[in-house]
Amino acid sequence: MNVGRASEILESKGVIDVNYNGCSVWIKNINQEEQTAEIEILDAPSNSQVVSVNDLHEGTID
Repeated sequence: MNVGRASEILESKGVIDVNYNGCSVWIKNINQEEQTAEIEILDAPSNSQVVSVNDLHEGTID
């Protein structure tokens, strides 16, 4: 995913499926300069991480 699309998802009023390493995540924040996203893994909400937006994928997990 690119930083522009990640920002669109963050600002969206709808729910858009995003996954990281096979886990469903919620995007909490975007750092456009660093091209990173702070994410929360939905199955482990206390597990926030900062990851490259390139590692995020839109869509449901197979």
